[in-house]
Amino acid sequence: MRQKSYQFFQQKHSSEPWINLNYHKSGSVRSISEKERLMCSQVHQDVCRPNASKLDYLKELVPEILRLSGTQSGKNEETAILADKPLSDQIRHLMMNAHLLTFSMLEERLPRDIDTLSIERLLPQIGVLVQGCWAVKSELLYEGEKTVSAYTGVSAKHLINARNYILWLFKKTRFVTHSDVLSVIRLSDDDFKAMMTPLANKTNRGWEFKFPTDEEFLENHPAIRQSQDMKWDCRYKQLVQDLKMFQTEVGESSKVFAHTPTPFRPRQKRLSHSSISEGDESGTESSTSGKTKRSYLPNKRTALTSSKHVTKSKPFPIATLDISPTYLENSPPESVKSELRDYIGDALRQQFCMTFSEIKELVLESHLSSFANRSDFEALLDNALTDYGAQKLKNKVI
Repeated sequence: MRQKSYQFFQQKHSSEPWINLNYHKSGSVRSISEKERLMCSQVHQDVCRPNASKLDYLKELVPEILRLSGTQSGKNEETAILADKPLSDQIRHLMMNAHLLTFSMLEERLPRDIDTLSIERLLPQIGVLVQGCWAVKSELLYEGEKTVSAYTGVSAKHLINARNYILWLFKKTRFVTHSDVLSVIRLSDDDFKAMMTPLANKTNRGWEFKFPTDEEFLENHPAIRQSQDMKWDCRYKQLVQDLKMFQTEVGESSKVFAHTPTPFRPRQKRLSHSSISEGDESGTESSTSGKTKRSYLPNKRTALTSSKHVTKSKPFPIATLDISPTYLENSPPESVKSELRDYIGDALRQQFCMTFSEIKELVLESHLSSFANRSDFEALLDNALTDYGAQKLKNKVI
């Protein structure tokens, strides 16, 4: 290899062309002319001397806001970046980085010479009011149709709906759990944690809103509060429509993320005087053994005829007539229905969002527990919820 390399070097060296060198001594005409080309042809005698001092000249070269100290480098650097931008871009930059800020915290991060009224005018275009604090709009946070989740690849529309629902829950209460969100829209643990970390602190009761309610801002700005409440009403109506649309798209896969799956309860046969037979007796016993026992539930309506007195049916055909128990019951008076509707309405105003089973348990534990003995108990609850104006969202009533 060494011999081959040497031969290659010799071949390459011999193939290079020779260039003749003409040497000129120092002081010759040619060397002097070449040297003069390197020198300045004309020298200006008048030199502009700066009137400013060294410190002022240094400030002109490097602004003070860019000469970062070791302790406040991050804040000064952020202020330096925003110094030459419009106010709307400054607010947007701060809100996008923080996700959640109080009005006073936002004022501290902005230059001091900015008018407060200008901030109040531009802030609703970038953020939404939650507990007196300002959270960046989800549409800005997940801007762009190509934006997807970094963990699961979920679309931006899904992330916007999930975060808007979380903000709506925080508008009603200070504590939110993962199951509260899963009851309406499916969201992975990583996406949920990424959304909640800037908005809340994790506690034993769930995720608590990060900042205390800014009562001072709400009292001093009633017009902004009223305007934000109206926008939240419109946003909630749109949210309900989007969640219904998403529910039809995901189909059966959304059952995996259900909040509290309803246990299976076999339907019990309703027996009349003339339709009891030996087969019905065995079916009733099997269904009774499969029921879930609860201490506060009243006894169910039993069959009109005891199974001990049932005799075997004769081989010849017998005419039967099934009578619905609701036919034998009288409809409750309107005053009682109104009382039930008002009681359910008060519960919904306090809890904001409840499952149908939770509403049933609440009624059973109240002074209206006598409704449980009726066969049309669930129908009465449905009518009361409809009359009150509640909306059914997946497996919860709002």
